[in-house]
Amino acid sequence: MENIKKQETWCPIFTGFYESIFDCSNIAIEYENSIDEDEYKECHPELVKAGVTHEFFINNIWEHANFSECFSNAAESIANVITELDHSEIIKSVEFQKLVRPRYYNFSTDSINVVIEYDEKLLAEYLNENKAEFKKYIESRYTSRDGF
Repeated sequence: MENIKKQETWCPIFTGFYESIFDCSNIAIEYENSIDEDEYKECHPELVKAGVTHEFFINNIWEHANFSECFSNAAESIANVITELDHSEIIKSVEFQKLVRPRYYNFSTDSINVVIEYDEKLLAEYLNENKAEFKKYIESRYTSRDGF
């Protein structure tokens, strides 16, 4: 157990919601444009039973969608899948902390804060075995150049 360490960090595979495949508003737009009346009745029998028509639903989807909850649920799901993506077994667990959403997207983007529990010895072995690739990655990401 002495090799197991914890690190507070941001979710490395997450690039933010704004204008991305994770943007819940894109899902609502797609849903709004694609669901016909038969699909609506099949997918939402509880609304049909309550007297909510397909037309009313489509016309009011934006007023009643809980985007905050959608974004939070998506962030937790993204954080939870990291362990499944690690086939090297370096990552032992990922704990979702919080979703950080900037007021304006001109300076930063969304971030998922997590605590990653990992095997320090396995990580060091992995980096040592892949030193050349890791060096190339670091240089490509952090070398100063025009526009950097």
